[in-house]
Amino acid sequence: MKRLSTRTPLIASLLLSMGVLASCAARPHTHGVIAMVVDDRIAHVCVDEDEVQPGQEVEVTRHECIDTRVRGGKSGAGRRSVCARKSIGTGVVTRRINEHYSEVTFDTEIQAKKGDQVKLKDIRPE
Repeated sequence: MKRLSTRTPLIASLLLSMGVLASCAARPHTHGVIAMVVDDRIAHVCVDEDEVQPGQEVEVTRHECIDTRVRGGKSGAGRRSVCARKSIGTGVVTRRINEHYSEVTFDTEIQAKKGDQVKLKDIRPE
């Protein structure tokens, strides 16, 4: 019986990773991030020009994580983080600034922060 090389699992995982990355690259990205907060209702978001249209609705989410100390046996001791994505508001793309950035105006004062995630909602044909 032929013995497999010790590199076989490494090669297999590299090929799998390349396939996953290629499939992600083929799909349009619908997420961006707040790069700068102008005021309580306006922010600049980093999203490629091809992915966003003025008038398009967006949802802003924030990742909130809590560090907890875990007590217990050998495998349960230490620190763990519990994270959740929280919706903090919605808005509309008001204009494109350049090929990577657009301006978003929020419906209300949502206290957006640099680094909050922006999800573009699908454009519905009229």
